[in-house]
Amino acid sequence: MLFRKVIRVDAGIDSPLDCTKKIKAILAANLQFVGRYYRSKKSKWAPLTASEAQALSNAGLSLVALWEYASDGAKYFSYTAGVNDSTTAYQEAMLAGQPARTPIYFAVDYDAAPEEVSGCINDYFAGIAAGYQAIGRGNSAYDIGVYGSGLTCGWLLNHHSVTKTWLAVSSGWAGSKTFAKWNIKQGIGLSSLNFGNDSDIATPNYGAWQLHNSAPTA
Repeated sequence: MLFRKVIRVDAGIDSPLDCTKKIKAILAANLQFVGRYYRSKKSKWAPLTASEAQALSNAGLSLVALWEYASDGAKYFSYTAGVNDSTTAYQEAMLAGQPARTPIYFAVDYDAAPEEVSGCINDYFAGIAAGYQAIGRGNSAYDIGVYGSGLTCGWLLNHHSVTKTWLAVSSGWAGSKTFAKWNIKQGIGLSSLNFGNDSDIATPNYGAWQLHNSAPTA
């Protein structure tokens, strides 16, 4: 008799909005996790806070953390931008209570060309690593993930610049139709939720966490 290995897949959403008052709707949609963002002070969107993280955790939901700011074109990405973004994200993660050894996924939110991935985007992620090491005094608490196209995710993963990948919803972006090593895969928003969201599915060890006992849950 042949046995087929069953891999658990969690369902979730990511949203730019504070989800504290949306927990009932999220639970009614049978979701397991919520992706929320750390933000630049220049952003119009509110970042994930400890109170929101605690409310979601108390409801039995897990969280996944992202960073996004001006990440929709090559002109933004540089080593210096990576250092600045990673130190800000790291500080916000500590304030939110994010447990150690969980990732922050840094967004590359456009269809990057191969020379951009190996050039300015690679420099950006080198800056992220340097920023982590500086603020962690050589012992970084957090792991580095990437949100982006299949090409972006695959190149950075293969070059050991990230440990986790979040495949963007845009299947027409380079490499996205064939990239299979994602930890989280984004889909279109759930119409059952009356607020801004994208749907997501995730395989085990995607970096989800809760504030209960300050320990990762996946």
